[in-house]
Amino acid sequence: MQDGTKKFLFFDEFEHSLDVQRRFAVPSEWRYAGTDSSYVITIGREGVLQMYTSEMYDEMIYSKLKKMSPANAKEARQLSMLGRKTWSGTCDKQGRIQLPQKLLDYAGLKVEDKICLNGSVLYAEILAPKRHIERQGDAGDEECLDLLERLHDGDGK
Repeated sequence: MQDGTKKFLFFDEFEHSLDVQRRFAVPSEWRYAGTDSSYVITIGREGVLQMYTSEMYDEMIYSKLKKMSPANAKEARQLSMLGRKTWSGTCDKQGRIQLPQKLLDYAGLKVEDKICLNGSVLYAEILAPKRHIERQGDAGDEECLDLLERLHDGDGK
């Protein structure tokens, strides 16, 4: 949980429904006390959406975005694309958050269908159950253990 001394992390996996208003319940474990539970959601690779806490997005991404130059044509186009493919919002009183249609379309998600929510430690993934099953076959326990070993050795790459 977020208490000023500990960083918020996303763990575990969940399956929820997407209601007709394009909302899903953020797992209570992922809603953090003492703040407004605001998130930034953007596109990821392989049709997966990435959901960051606003604080984590600011820490990991915003600081790097500020270094990009809008006077550089390529960087200006990239910033514009990212701006169009990113959304921020806050949980309602029931802990639900609404996704814009364009992000649903990108991830192949449909209202009243199930969605998978995967904790990816620094962010959460939002994806269709079919894509979740496909990706599970790609990453096994050994890959997870390899990552942990690298982190223990001080080399997260």
